[in-house]
Amino acid sequence: MVAQPAQRPLTPLAERLAILALASAAFAMTLNANVLAALLPYLEADSAFAGHDLKILVGAAGLAGAVGAVLLGPAVDAFGRRTPMTVGMLLFTLASLWHVLAAGSFAQILAARALAGFAAGVTYTSASAAVADLVAYERRGAAMGVFTAGMFLAVPVGLPLAGLFARLGHWSHIFVVQAGVGVLAMLAIRMLIPRDLGRSRYSLDNLRMLGTVDVVACLGSVVLYVGAFFTSVQFAGAWLDRSGLLPKKEQGMLWVVLGLCMAVGSLALARLSDRFGKRTWTNLTCVGVAAFLLLLTRVDDLAGLWAVGLPLAIVAAARTGPFQALISELVPTEARGTLMGVRAAAVNLGTGVFPMLAPKDYHDALYVASAAVFVAFLLVLLLVRQR
Repeated sequence: MVAQPAQRPLTPLAERLAILALASAAFAMTLNANVLAALLPYLEADSAFAGHDLKILVGAAGLAGAVGAVLLGPAVDAFGRRTPMTVGMLLFTLASLWHVLAAGSFAQILAARALAGFAAGVTYTSASAAVADLVAYERRGAAMGVFTAGMFLAVPVGLPLAGLFARLGHWSHIFVVQAGVGVLAMLAIRMLIPRDLGRSRYSLDNLRMLGTVDVVACLGSVVLYVGAFFTSVQFAGAWLDRSGLLPKKEQGMLWVVLGLCMAVGSLALARLSDRFGKRTWTNLTCVGVAAFLLLLTRVDDLAGLWAVGLPLAIVAAARTGPFQALISELVPTEARGTLMGVRAAAVNLGTGVFPMLAPKDYHDALYVASAAVFVAFLLVLLLVRQR
């Protein structure tokens, strides 16, 4: 299916500025999703959180984000992209500030996490659909690469800053920064995104369009790939610490470097998908990720860790934007918001379920992750047509 062009074509400069505005929103959303990785050690020592299971705080934002994306994905089609993004960013900013005001109450922090996650789900759905609406498919891999680079930068930029605030005794101040980024992104979106972009009449046909073989295969691939890669990353720190390869107190620079590599990979390599084809590029990088995950099981020193970890980060990031571009073309423009909402829910499903099912031994978990990524590759190879 060929997507309809944006309702108000932009000049090249206006288009680039609009994509950067959307990338800034992605940065804020991803910072919120990952910030507890830096803050949990400090929250565990805070008397206000004593006796509470802090894993609930980690899962609350993701679960609420999935709900928001699925429930309001159709509204992103009915009202256009800009209005849901504006409302979502406003709620996100208020929820971020709520973290600061409620820093001494577990119940209120939990509510703030849920509200921020819900708003992030709506905003991300709108923003990813907006990128697809603004940029023609033949250039969309590069545009999605810029958009997802905003996500990847949240880790090397936001997490060290969160850790710094926490060490200074003000862990909640990172949410002031998050709120500030949210306000700037909201203003930029209001200025740079056409008001009627993606606006169409809501119809139940939008939901029926998601039942095609192409869509189901891509959503299954999202669950497997994202869940496998997320699990490999989340459990890597504990493995490095237990194995003695890199103690946890010395891992900060590793994550900064890997995060920057992912941002560079998304910016520099995603555009190649526009030359080779999104499906072809997605399949090539997927095989690369599966291979590097297997190689990671053979790592037994720091040199090997860098030799495998750096290309793994780059190749994984180079796949993300082009695959979003491929998915965005599976349905007409009027159903794109609904599809991207379900895709966001698939991401949350993968990150929620896969870690719980993964083997406890890290090497075994890597074997399972590599196999899951290969199945994700087969789903696209066998069931999704080149576009």
